[in-house]
Amino acid sequence: MKRELLLEKIEEYKSLMPWFVLEYYQSKLSVPYSFTTLYEYLKEYKRFFDWLIDSGISDADDIASIDIKTLENLTKKDMESFVLYLRERPSLNTYSKKQGVSQTTINRTLSALSSLYKYLTEEVEGPDGEPYFYRNVMKKVSTKKKKETLAARAENIKQKLFLGDETMEFLDYVENEFHTINEKNFNPVDSLILSQVTNYFYDDIVPNICNLKPPVYFKDLLKAEYFNKMFKSFIKPKKNKHLLFALAASPRFRDIQINYHISKIDLEAEKQFSATTFIINNEFAYLGFRGTDTTVVGWKENFNMAFVSPIPSQLEGVKYVNTVSKLIPHKLFIGGHSKGGNIAVYSAMCCENNIKPRIEKVYSHDGPGFREEIIQSCEFATIKNKINKTIPYSSLVGILLANHEQYYVVKSNGVGGIMQHDPFWWEVGENDFIYMDELSSKSKYVNKTLNNWLSQISDEKRKQFIESLFEILNSTKLENITDIATNWKTNLPIILDAIKNMDPEEKVLILDLFRQLARLSVKGISKSDKNYVVLQKKQ
Repeated sequence: MKRELLLEKIEEYKSLMPWFVLEYYQSKLSVPYSFTTLYEYLKEYKRFFDWLIDSGISDADDIASIDIKTLENLTKKDMESFVLYLRERPSLNTYSKKQGVSQTTINRTLSALSSLYKYLTEEVEGPDGEPYFYRNVMKKVSTKKKKETLAARAENIKQKLFLGDETMEFLDYVENEFHTINEKNFNPVDSLILSQVTNYFYDDIVPNICNLKPPVYFKDLLKAEYFNKMFKSFIKPKKNKHLLFALAASPRFRDIQINYHISKIDLEAEKQFSATTFIINNEFAYLGFRGTDTTVVGWKENFNMAFVSPIPSQLEGVKYVNTVSKLIPHKLFIGGHSKGGNIAVYSAMCCENNIKPRIEKVYSHDGPGFREEIIQSCEFATIKNKINKTIPYSSLVGILLANHEQYYVVKSNGVGGIMQHDPFWWEVGENDFIYMDELSSKSKYVNKTLNNWLSQISDEKRKQFIESLFEILNSTKLENITDIATNWKTNLPIILDAIKNMDPEEKVLILDLFRQLARLSVKGISKSDKNYVVLQKKQ
């Protein structure tokens, strides 16, 4: 739906709503929720309020007149009656001949109502500084996930892993957003897109920070002989190639100049670092830091954050910001995905003081947090209010270590924390991401368990654990995580043998990590495979 039509529809629904929904709308607009998300929620509220009046629960003459007390006094039985109504009545789609709505639609309706109730009972401040009421009936209402066979689920995931549903909204934004950044402000989705293309390998393609050659454009990268090099770090390069073509055609991105590329890998120093500058227009530039690539040394550096501060790539990031800032006069956006987001925050907080006023925003997309001493530092305080941190609903990477930055939870279709880490799974609305109220229960559990464990052990113990983990990875004699993940039949017996003599607590954590890595494999392992069974049962 085009922005103008979307806003028109939103205003139409807002004109029908009671005052407390309008307050909710304004509050969520400041989060910000995308207009698409708010539009869908308003549709669900109209459906619900119409039912309240039609069923006689509310004696209001119209939706706008519904009393907030009606919501406060609703019972679990009332909500169950509403769910039954949804199952029996036609959908909002007037062309549908089906009776009742799908379980997916019911779940979406209940999610919208849960968000409203949470606002009214926890988030809002009334005149006395308290919520409007405390009784949240939605906490007593459970949702039912749509069932599907394992075979159907596997096929669905398989299709998405190549170039399926996960890429559509991400690419749709690039292909259908015709406003230039001069016409519509730079936003978090733009940042994630540039963070993603920062992960391309530009060596000898984009001018480096030393030779100061003229910049290139996305269209200049559309050469078949470049593709193998540029996309070598991706398990499935097809969707990234699709993204590159879309950027080269897009009026929002095609005039961006790409320059000042740098890439360093140092096995001895356990450093993997790369950065690229994107000159957006005459006013703004984006300094993007590459996230963790698929090399084992790149992943090792990620884990080193648990006991080393700063890591080598963070120091490289500071040096890069200081250097590029002297080459260009622009205001700066600094960002990255995964480890790149962490480096973006660190480089912004530790760069030269005269640069900091030029920094407009720092974007960390599912980037790990920091050790507590960093969070409490004066340097962090100088840029804390400029940080925009986004993490997917079932985040695994972005919840690591301390996260005192305010973060926004993005709806994602990925299966499991590692797949949700992939930006192509993140859902995009009209002008922003589609946001959720909170992390998944599993993500919160992992966050609490892992960070509690880390807080109870010394740096030396953390280092020992990480060294043990990567000794296991190195026992496969492979240098690339994707090679390890996609050759499980060969590597799993080696890994299990290496785990035998580890401490029980470390063994549990490492086995859980390898279960996550196993899900990256497109071929996977047969559930009858004896090594798969051992991995599942091993404690």
